[in-house]
Amino acid sequence: MAWCWYCDRTFEDQRVLLSHQKAKHFRCPMCPRRLNTAGGLAVHLDQVHKVGTDKCVVASSSFLRRQS
Repeated sequence: MAWCWYCDRTFEDQRVLLSHQKAKHFRCPMCPRRLNTAGGLAVHLDQVHKVGTDKCVVASSSFLRRQS
């Protein structure tokens, strides 16, 4: 069994898993855009939607400090 650490799905074939993992797993909560990495999503949110790094749109939470 092959396991995807992005979405916790399992696959019987390693080739199917690799194809699945090349998909864009990180969906923007504000538009239809999908991205390959969490970092790419953060850049997209900042540049396109003007959402600062101190607000987590994915978790719908705000933070007082960036370290939170």
